[in-house]
Amino acid sequence: MDWMKNMKAVLFDIDDTLYSQQLSFVRSCQKTFGEAYDLPYDQAFEVYYKTYDTKSNQGLYDNYSMKELHRLRIKKTFKNYGLALSDAQAEEFQKNYFWSQQHMKMTPFMEELLTRCADRYQLGIITNGEGDYQEGKVRALGLRRWIPDSHIIISGRVGIEKPAEQIFRIAQERLGTRPQEMVFVGDSLYNDIAGAKLAGWHQIWINRRGLKRKADQVKADVEVHTEQELGQILLA
Repeated sequence: MDWMKNMKAVLFDIDDTLYSQQLSFVRSCQKTFGEAYDLPYDQAFEVYYKTYDTKSNQGLYDNYSMKELHRLRIKKTFKNYGLALSDAQAEEFQKNYFWSQQHMKMTPFMEELLTRCADRYQLGIITNGEGDYQEGKVRALGLRRWIPDSHIIISGRVGIEKPAEQIFRIAQERLGTRPQEMVFVGDSLYNDIAGAKLAGWHQIWINRRGLKRKADQVKADVEVHTEQELGQILLA
């Protein structure tokens, strides 16, 4: 971990990196469906996540709005368990999930970590998603307490998505740093880790859900499973 001594900038993904997206999903399911279905919602999130994560960069969802996308994904998730949701149920879930996404909070530990990191590094964000939707998360999490607006890069506003190398180059130019001085923290091996590696950055995979990396998947410089482990790396 000697390379951390030379880091001048730390950039983060948002979803499932700065907060738990799984928790937001579970709460939305509980609010929408109550006791109607005997499903392990925490496990169902993995199905929900994969319906988008493994396909989003192949253009399969390019013609869907974010609201339509959430409705489609929850119906696909329940179908995986042999259950059919009505359009009305899917729309109600989408409304609850959207509300949850716009009102999420970081843990006190993560807030303290960003405060301490801001004293050591330049901080930034690179996130995929529609501009207004991701901007709502930026506001909900209060990220501008630590990160200037010019260091917050949303794919929907620059027209480039991770893992494309170009979106990481945009961040480099805005922060005025070199690739070897930058580390990216993210939860997606494909979007975050592979993209940062392609750009020549160091990478930290925050694997909150304890996923198993497959042999054909990119390997991050560092893998952590908790916010506390992440703090140990960034503040060492």
